[in-house]
Amino acid sequence: MYSPSAYYLSGWLCSTLWMLQYPIITSLISFWSLDFNDSSISNYMHWVSTLLLSALQGSTFGFMFGCICDDIDSAANIMTSFTSMVIYGCGVYVNLKTGPWYIKALGYISPFRYLIEKLMRTLLKGLDYEDSICENYDWNYKQKVIPISLLFFIIFFFLSWVSIVLKAK
Repeated sequence: MYSPSAYYLSGWLCSTLWMLQYPIITSLISFWSLDFNDSSISNYMHWVSTLLLSALQGSTFGFMFGCICDDIDSAANIMTSFTSMVIYGCGVYVNLKTGPWYIKALGYISPFRYLIEKLMRTLLKGLDYEDSICENYDWNYKQKVIPISLLFFIIFFFLSWVSIVLKAK
């Protein structure tokens, strides 16, 4: 037999590599159709790398719930509920600057908030009003968004890995 770690890593790697195709394809279409002000290859690389990090984080987020829960239906229901809750904290549906305190609190624990800020900053790069728009939504982490997003990815990865190892004992 194989160890729980080998099982987890192989399943995670195969699934995540498959999911990384989607942001590559969509970035090719979206970058040119959204008419970015800065259409340089450097800005495209920022766009596609942020979308890849989003897919990596999302895949691991789903794996975490799949590993923590014993039943796939329970995992799907809990993940859907949790995702619906934290998506309000990213600033898309409710403005984080003017929202109630609980929405602002969700903004700090929402893994989506930081990636959306990076995508918005990449979209607005080179425009005079980039900072004012992002400030209006309380997206003011600028260069810190990638390390914060990587931290979320690492937390999701290790929580799911530890969960599956503990369940296998």
